[in-house]
Amino acid sequence: MANKLAQTYHSLLDKLMEKGGYVTEERCIEVFGGIPKFGNAGLVGMGCTTIFSPKRKYIQLGPFEKAYQKIIQAGETGTDELTLAKNDFNGSATFVYISELNTLQEQARESGKKSVLRDIELKFDYESLGL
Repeated sequence: MANKLAQTYHSLLDKLMEKGGYVTEERCIEVFGGIPKFGNAGLVGMGCTTIFSPKRKYIQLGPFEKAYQKIIQAGETGTDELTLAKNDFNGSATFVYISELNTLQEQARESGKKSVLRDIELKFDYESLGL
């Protein structure tokens, strides 16, 4: 009974944190294949905890939040191709973030690590970047 209550509690807490732009470290790895190292994700949010569950680590997605949501949606619908644009990274330092996603994807493919991003063909709308 206590275990089921704890699972329900953590599930609700995770959903609440995700609405604020944070995901558990495990979930970040499941989606991206790793933890982005540039921007707020990885630098600011790595190891962030909450007083409600101090042993769970949360990652602040920062500029990767919209891309994270799109990758999850593509994985849930079975889409094998996803196009991301400048506004999917809050419009800032987009080349750095695109590069980081490509790096995480390559690492997941090379290591065989299961992730949502690994099995999706990423494309970028370079026109949205003004190119």
